[in-house]
Amino acid sequence: DTSAKTPVMSSITLAILEDTGWYSTADVTAGSLLWGRNAGCDMVDLPCMAKGDPPTPTLPWFCVNGGERACTLDRSASGFCSVTTFTSDLLPYFRYWTSSKRIGGGDLMSDHCPYIRGYANRVCADSRNNNQEGFNSVGRSYGPASLCYTTTLSLQGFPARSSDSFDCYSSRCVAGVLEVKVSNRWLRCSPGTTRLTHESFTGHIDCPSQQEHPDLCASLNP
Repeated sequence: DTSAKTPVMSSITLAILEDTGWYSTADVTAGSLLWGRNAGCDMVDLPCMAKGDPPTPTLPWFCVNGGERACTLDRSASGFCSVTTFTSDLLPYFRYWTSSKRIGGGDLMSDHCPYIRGYANRVCADSRNNNQEGFNSVGRSYGPASLCYTTTLSLQGFPARSSDSFDCYSSRCVAGVLEVKVSNRWLRCSPGTTRLTHESFTGHIDCPSQQEHPDLCASLNP
């Protein structure tokens, strides 16, 4: 899964390892592979972009606005749309921008299709990232059980945030329902809840869709 900061050991990978005859995977649980899920043959048969200026993504995993910030697909990091201008021409197959032969995604493994790529210093599971900034006025927290969320949270008394940010917060699942920790209080993304608020903060955290909960819970409780 090239979009993830934490690679997935999928059932396909385990089957390949088992078929070599060198490995036994009987005691290994396959991870959930989100990249390309339910895309069908289009994921293989179609280019990721319909050419244009800018091009139009043919599948929802790709982006075109260079530098656009968002959470990665698996919510493992805060990231950016990986559009890059190269110093030499891309191969014709990888040219999605009709205005330039040198614009494309920075990752050759994705056929130069740009996607939300995690910042190295914004990986949610890396607790060392807690030490990289001064006073934490947004309640974010990095650690093994943290996930990325769209948020406008700002501590009361600090300037309110007028646009979305993408930050990491400690997370857990209780009875299959995702909970997010803000300032030592757990907030619950119950069915029907789209936004979380906290009395000590202005703004909100957007809850992931209920369809995401099983995969997110699996990643928190491997």
